[in-house]
Amino acid sequence: MQGGAGLALLTETITATTARAAGTEWAGFAADLDAAVARLTAVTATLWGTGDPDLALANAHVYLEAAGHLVVGWLWLEQALATGTARTDFHEGKRQAARYFRAWELPRVHRRFDLLESLDRTVLDARPDWF
Repeated sequence: MQGGAGLALLTETITATTARAAGTEWAGFAADLDAAVARLTAVTATLWGTGDPDLALANAHVYLEAAGHLVVGWLWLEQALATGTARTDFHEGKRQAARYFRAWELPRVHRRFDLLESLDRTVLDARPDWF
């Protein structure tokens, strides 16, 4: 929509956060998010580059899961950065939750991006009378 203006704004917002994380203990998380943002942009171009909206939308739920996970990762990085140097249990909990998300959840977006990039037609090729 509008030449991808929404996606561009999202990626600019996320990369502004990752830039703030440079040189901090969160730089690795930021690098992982930057890689996921790059994949999101590339996968979106691949999907819409086919010129076939049915194919682009065939696995929309997978796209939304991946994009949503990426956004949640960004929110965790924002929260981790906001903890600053505070050492209360609350702040430590926020940092640990961010570490968990980076290690366990964020990597899942790449498998979804792999599937989307393959332009899998399984859904499109299934005939309604088979169900």
